[in-house]
Amino acid sequence: MVTDTTGSAPAAIRFDPGDPAFQQNPYPVWRLMRDHGLWRAPEGYWVASRSDDIAFIVRDKRFGRDWRASLDAVQGKGWESEPIWQYTLATMLFLNPPEHTRIRALFPRAFSARQVYAMEPRMRQICMDYVAAIAGLGTFDFCAAIALPFPVHVVCEMTGVPVLDVPRVAKLVEQLLLSFEVRKLSRAELDLCNAALAELEVMFVTLLLERRSDPQEDLLTMLATAGTEQGLED
Repeated sequence: MVTDTTGSAPAAIRFDPGDPAFQQNPYPVWRLMRDHGLWRAPEGYWVASRSDDIAFIVRDKRFGRDWRASLDAVQGKGWESEPIWQYTLATMLFLNPPEHTRIRALFPRAFSARQVYAMEPRMRQICMDYVAAIAGLGTFDFCAAIALPFPVHVVCEMTGVPVLDVPRVAKLVEQLLLSFEVRKLSRAELDLCNAALAELEVMFVTLLLERRSDPQEDLLTMLATAGTEQGLED
């Protein structure tokens, strides 16, 4: 059950994820949020900041996702015409049932326990390669050196992206991550996201079509096969 805390946010809580000061040191605000529980922000939305509350909301089928209202509030009117937002709302993480359930059904076959365990040695080796590349540097940017390129590299290998294309894919993913900023994006930032999305779409649709005509032992082939069986489009 969600904590019965229905008051407004205390004056001490200034929860603004887009604030550079918050991004540099979010911990004092997080502590206040956790201590207060469930509360309503001045902007009108509800904030759940305790683990039990969040777990309850995520699992309870009475709750859904209204990302369109969020985009209205943050990006303003007219966001519907932007390819990056059209794509975002069509992805599994942003869908409600039954669409979410239908697409999610593709993944258990590709991410079975056996498949995941089989990938572990190679993922470890990729990680160690990135760690070796920063050994002896003294200081480095963890996000730029490991947190971003490592998972992108793993996904690229799983989907059959040529290893020489991995740095380019990582750069495009970094551009796409702008769309997760909790603030209104500038025209230049939207153009950057849209261009990155278009390039990645061409790359992966091309690979998907290749896998359908020439199946391989990789994730993309499994998803292509499962998607065809369920009548899903590319």
